[in-house]
Amino acid sequence: MTSQSKICAKLWMLTTHAHNMTVSSAVQTHTLDVRDELSVQNRIRTDVIDEQTAGSGVIIDGVLLKDGVVVGGSSPDPLLVNVITERTGGSGVTIEGVLHEDGEVIVTDVSNATSGATGSIRTTGGIGVVQDVYSEGSVTAETALVTDLISERTGAAGVTIDGVIIKDSDLIYPQPRADFHVSASAATTITDMVTFFPVAGTTTNSVSHAEFTHANNSFTYTGTRTRMATGTVSICTTETNNNQVLHMGLLKNGTIVDATIIARKFGTGTDVGSSMFTFMITMKTNDVIRVGVKNTTSASNVTAIFMQLDVFMLADEELVEIP
Repeated sequence: MTSQSKICAKLWMLTTHAHNMTVSSAVQTHTLDVRDELSVQNRIRTDVIDEQTAGSGVIIDGVLLKDGVVVGGSSPDPLLVNVITERTGGSGVTIEGVLHEDGEVIVTDVSNATSGATGSIRTTGGIGVVQDVYSEGSVTAETALVTDLISERTGAAGVTIDGVIIKDSDLIYPQPRADFHVSASAATTITDMVTFFPVAGTTTNSVSHAEFTHANNSFTYTGTRTRMATGTVSICTTETNNNQVLHMGLLKNGTIVDATIIARKFGTGTDVGSSMFTFMITMKTNDVIRVGVKNTTSASNVTAIFMQLDVFMLADEELVEIP
């Protein structure tokens, strides 16, 4: 009997009469049956490891392999691993239909993307998408989102990018707008000939926006970004004295904007004069605008019978300060 045959015979006897087995030298055999534990000091080389108990699978270092798949831990628990490396160079590793390759996540199958699946993909490299990306929530890119095409998901809704709607080849910019008008006039008290006083009276706003707060003869900008504002003011005033010259303009935070000042002369105390001016200013958070009036002739009161202020926001970027 050869040495190898003797070892095989001994192995057969050990599996018949022993529970544990330790092998310190090379063993070659067709079938090795160990009831409890097989301890090999170097390595096991084999083409197939089959489960001993049907339906139990095979556990290797705490990982359960069963019916052709990696199930997880022996409980089974989740599969915990620090590194998964591709077996074939340049092929990457595919996990549940998602290809991970060279620092990128490449999604090639989005058949389940519209079924309400939740979660997120985060990578310090990039995400290469072969077909489409569907998101019930948001897609966040820490550096840049690079694509050739972004299409609306809901028909006729367009695509909104940082507050700008792109729809049917047009840019639709949400333009905050607000206005107010005098609904109950009152005399504006004039105490000197050098100060612009806020026009008195009760005002009502008919068009308002979340970025504006209205009070009598005032709008406070509550937006968080610096924007360019433009608008118009139309005003109809009266004065009780003769030969009075009034100046009117826009007050921003209590200071007259010189570029908006207009003048009107009243020949008699019964005159009613209409005036209009436009403005373009930069507005920051908590900036307040009002209509102001000054009597350059005397400290005589002025009444705005009619007045309306309209304001539109044109931009939302940091701009050079305009008074």
